[in-house]
Amino acid sequence: MQKRLILLLWGSLLALAACASPEPTAETVDTAVCDPTPTDGHLFTSEAGGYCLIYPQTYCWLPGQDALSHTFVSMDPVEETTNRCTDDPLILHGEVVWLQVRVSPAGGQPLAELIAGYRANEAVFGLEFADVVLDGVTAVQINNLPGQAISRVLFAVHDDQFYELTFQPAAADRLYAQVLATFRFLP
Repeated sequence: MQKRLILLLWGSLLALAACASPEPTAETVDTAVCDPTPTDGHLFTSEAGGYCLIYPQTYCWLPGQDALSHTFVSMDPVEETTNRCTDDPLILHGEVVWLQVRVSPAGGQPLAELIAGYRANEAVFGLEFADVVLDGVTAVQINNLPGQAISRVLFAVHDDQFYELTFQPAAADRLYAQVLATFRFLP
């Protein structure tokens, strides 16, 4: 019985490992593409999402439901090798600063069309728009985006992929500056 249970658990672990999204790796990144500056941080690469960035040393990584959604949180990691966050809901950990990066197909649409709904509600919600440069690509930044907390969001289109970077709270200036300086689109 005990042997059978061990085999069942082992098989379950192998199945979970096969389904898990790939862990971020520094080995697969050409440092000329994803410049490791500032060096005080963790290099994260999403080959599926077509980007890399460096997030702060004191943050952990929380994989999303798919390979195109990742979150970086101002908490200590529970897994030192991958800097993985706990699976507990973030709400249980008090106030945290976080960045969520989501990538989806742009479907040939330009950035202006993809964010038209936000522009239509600019006055209603008091949204503030600004153009910023994200790795040489003009992106649109929206400040004061309402939600669970006030957010700052960057939207960009690169190689027909729509990038959405959400910083929460909106006053996460150090995280924002580091990500803006280190974010790179992969060739």
